[in-house]
Amino acid sequence: MFRMCAFGDPILSDEDDRPLNGIMRRTKLFALLIFLTCDELNRPQRREEVVATFWPESDGARGRNSLRQSLHILRDELGPDILDGNGSPGLSVNRSRITCDVEAFTQAVNAGWPEAALDAYKGDFLSGFSLPDSPEFGAWADERRYDLRVTAATVARGLALQAEEKRDLTEALTWWRRTLRHRPFDEAVMRRIGSLLAWSGNRGQAVSELEAFGGRMTTELGLGPSGETLDLLEKISAGRIDDIDEWAGHRRTRWSRGSEHPWRRRADYLVGDPDAA
Repeated sequence: MFRMCAFGDPILSDEDDRPLNGIMRRTKLFALLIFLTCDELNRPQRREEVVATFWPESDGARGRNSLRQSLHILRDELGPDILDGNGSPGLSVNRSRITCDVEAFTQAVNAGWPEAALDAYKGDFLSGFSLPDSPEFGAWADERRYDLRVTAATVARGLALQAEEKRDLTEALTWWRRTLRHRPFDEAVMRRIGSLLAWSGNRGQAVSELEAFGGRMTTELGLGPSGETLDLLEKISAGRIDDIDEWAGHRRTRWSRGSEHPWRRRADYLVGDPDAA
């Protein structure tokens, strides 16, 4: 059984957890295996789509030949049964021969195991991995990365709100910070962190973290914090803690992944929906 780890810097390893450097050094070959293993729909990929993704500059015959050679190497290195669809229009990996942390994450989310899901999410999808001569692969990786980060943020936010309902300050802060990791410029999430710190008696830390957050927004986005965030900062600095919501559990909302999702656009995802928390 082979193991694909695609969160963070991707790694392919064997059953003894030894990296398979021979494949990983062949960047396009490795990217092809990642593509077949980590597709969102977990479905066979049409050969012409695979050729268009990885050999966009080749004509049809050359592209198909490059694909055949790559599939031959994968079968030679990983075993003849590593791929399904031999001779058929569709290609897919044999799930009984290779596991993937992305699949484990998705399965945990769907099963309602949020902590297990976040434990599987070790970093952004394919962090630092690229294939410069295959822009279609880059677009696929960007979209997959975005969707997985949104899901991880949604899961972490749900755990944060559950912790607030239980009035568990430490746990709530842990999960709000995890949410902020996936939504680094979400002011609503930062305001919850600041509010909880202030109510716990850590006003100085709350002010420091809110100011640092505002500084990151200015430096990286060219935007200043919203009036609501500045108002919270002023209240905490002045010691007007009673004017700040202590808990947010009663505001709990469900985030949809459909057309009404508040983070439909990537800019929304990075900056955040001001009503999300």
